[in-house]
Amino acid sequence: MVLWMACAFGYYLINFEIKYLPGNLYVNVMMSTAAEICAKMFAYSQYERLGLKKSFQLGLTVALLGCLLLLISNGHSDSTTLLGICLFVAKFGVAFTFMINYLSIVMLFPTLFCGTATGMCNFAGRLATIFAPMAAELKPPQPTLILGSLVLSALACSTMLIIPEIKESETSSSKRKKMKSV
Repeated sequence: MVLWMACAFGYYLINFEIKYLPGNLYVNVMMSTAAEICAKMFAYSQYERLGLKKSFQLGLTVALLGCLLLLISNGHSDSTTLLGICLFVAKFGVAFTFMINYLSIVMLFPTLFCGTATGMCNFAGRLATIFAPMAAELKPPQPTLILGSLVLSALACSTMLIIPEIKESETSSSKRKKMKSV
């Protein structure tokens, strides 16, 4: 749930915070949209290659790097391109991890509980997003610090994931049967 809450909150916080970021609003929105499109395609392709835990760690590390870049460049650079790139990195990491959240449910929970687990995690994530517009209205460094601390806590939680070992030769249906029998 911590991963879902951090990703959902961060995803919407960035959308609400775009209007307050220095630089051109249109460049910031274009960079945010491009990051989201690229992240979702990249997440799907890297999920099977990297595995679940490494995918979470990669996405959250990129999001944390984006938060740090936003903090460093905020107000210190007049380049709209540089600020757009910082925003791209932060949004890419959050959108990547948000996509991995949806892809990971099947691996983390037996088939019987996937729907319930998705609903509970999605509920917790959406409950956290209620506070995103309020956090976006805080003074400039605070929203990015809040996002960075949530991403850092999610990164710490992702290292504690216990993922069942599944051989590559097993098919999707045999994975589910094996997990169901356990």
